[in-house]
Amino acid sequence: MKTIIYFLLFALISLNLSAFDYELKSAVKHPTKNEIFIAGTFNTMLVIDSETGKTIKTFAVEEPLTKISFTKNGNHILGLGTSGVYQINPESGETTAFFKGFGFKIHNFSPYFTEIKAWSETSVIIYDSETGNIVKEIKTDFQPYLCVFDNSFENIYVISSKIDMPNEKDFLSKEIQKSESYNTYNSAYTKKQEDGSGSIIKIYNIETGEVAKTINCPFDFAGRFSFTFLPLDDKLLIADWDGVFSIDNTGITTAIESEYATFAYASGYSNDKNNICIASTKSGSLFNIENNTWKEFDVKDNYEFAYTADIFSLENNFWLLSKDYSLICIDINGNKLKSFKINDADEEGFNVYYTNGYSKKDDRDKEAAIINSLLTQKSLPLIDLEENLDVKKVVIANFKTSSEAIKFIEELKDNKLQYLTLVAPADRIKAE
Repeated sequence: MKTIIYFLLFALISLNLSAFDYELKSAVKHPTKNEIFIAGTFNTMLVIDSETGKTIKTFAVEEPLTKISFTKNGNHILGLGTSGVYQINPESGETTAFFKGFGFKIHNFSPYFTEIKAWSETSVIIYDSETGNIVKEIKTDFQPYLCVFDNSFENIYVISSKIDMPNEKDFLSKEIQKSESYNTYNSAYTKKQEDGSGSIIKIYNIETGEVAKTINCPFDFAGRFSFTFLPLDDKLLIADWDGVFSIDNTGITTAIESEYATFAYASGYSNDKNNICIASTKSGSLFNIENNTWKEFDVKDNYEFAYTADIFSLENNFWLLSKDYSLICIDINGNKLKSFKINDADEEGFNVYYTNGYSKKDDRDKEAAIINSLLTQKSLPLIDLEENLDVKKVVIANFKTSSEAIKFIEELKDNKLQYLTLVAPADRIKAE
C-alpha cells in the first residue's frame, strides 16, 4: 500500500509543476525580534509575530522569491529571485541593493552569497552579502552543483553534479540490503550504491582558494526541494530528497536507513546541530544524530493535505511552513507546541488565481460558468475568461483572509472546476 501511495504522490507532483507559481516558499526568523519573515512566488513578503501568529506587517517585493535569509549581522534580508539577489531592509521592506545574475545561492545567516557556474569554465564565486563585492572565485575541475559553508565561514564545501565512479563501493561503509517492503530510502540506496556513479565533495579554503580535502561519495544528490548539509567535527550529515547520509573524517559514507522514510519537501537541523527534521505533508521524521535514532511525527489536522515548504529552527524546536498558510512549531520529539494560520495580509487580502489554460472557448465557458455561479452566491464581481486569454494566471476573487480564499477553492473543486486555482497575497503598491 505504501508503494502505491508514494508513487501516486510523486506523480501528483510531476503533473502539478505549474502550481509552483503563487506558493509559499521560505521562512526565516529575525535574529533578535519575534518576527518571522515569509516569502514565496508572489510579490509580497509577510512578517508574522512568532509568539502570537498575528501579521505584523507586509511589504511589496520586486519579484517572486524562492528563498530568503538574513545576513550574518542581521542588518539585511537576502531574497533570491529569478533575475538575481535582492538585499532588503527588514524594517521598511526597501530594496537597498540588487545583484543581477543567474545561478545564485543564498545561505542562512551568512556573510556571503554564492554563484555557481556549472558550464564552460566551472567555478563558485563568493560574494560579500553586504556590499555585493566578489570575495573569491574558486575554480573547480568538475561541474559544481551545490555549495555550503562551514560554521566558521573559513571554508566552503562544493558538491559536484553526478559523476562516473566505477569504484564507488570503495567509499561505502556497507552495502544496503533491499528491503522486502517498499521504503523510500532503501529503494534509493540500493539503486545508487551500484549504479557506477556518485559525487565529489571538495573543501576549499576561502582565503587561499586551495583544496583542503577531497571526498568521493558513492551517492549523488538531487537537492530537488530541500537539501540539508551539516558539517560536524567528526562527520558530515546530508539530508537529500530521498536519503540521509553520514560521511566520516576518513571519507567513508554510510547510508542511514529509516523505517519512517519519506521524500523531503523540506528539511533542516536544530540550533544545537543534534537533530534533523524532514517533512513532506506536515508529517515526516526526526533524526537524532547523537543517538542515531528516528522518530515519526504527524501534525496534520484530520485529513488535511498540504506540502511543507520550509523548515527553520528556533531554540532547538522546528518550525514548519506549509503551503496551506499554516506555521507549526514542534519539539525534537515531534510534539506540536504552536500552530498558527497565516490569515491576514493587511487590507489587500488574498487573491485566488485561476489557470486559464483551455484552448477551446466551449471549455473556457464551462469553467467560467462554475466560477461565476460561486461568485454570484458570494455576491462577488463576475469574471470573463475571454478578456484574459493572454494572462497565465487570472485573478478571479479577493478575500480578506487566506481561510476564506482556500475555502473558495475547495468549493470550486467540489463543483468540478478542472484547471488549477491558487491562493496568494494580493500585490501591494511598492513605496517609492
